[in-house]
Amino acid sequence: MEWRKNFAGEEIIARLLQPERLYTAAETAVRDGTPRQAGLYPWYFAAIPTGVDANQCHRHDGWTLLYCGISPKKP
Repeated sequence: MEWRKNFAGEEIIARLLQPERLYTAAETAVRDGTPRQAGLYPWYFAAIPTGVDANQCHRHDGWTLLYCGISPKKP
């Protein structure tokens, strides 16, 4: 994955690509799915939605990173 070379040494990218823990959809639904603090949040998927080409996507522990979103402020 060539894009990784552009971010070598970036701590925030390393944390997104190698998270300490992944939360399930059920766990985030309990909290209404809203992040509790501002930040950048990766979305990893166990199953790739039909029609999505994930060949170039990052994988971590069997999960595929399909989206990163920004939560600019607390809800």
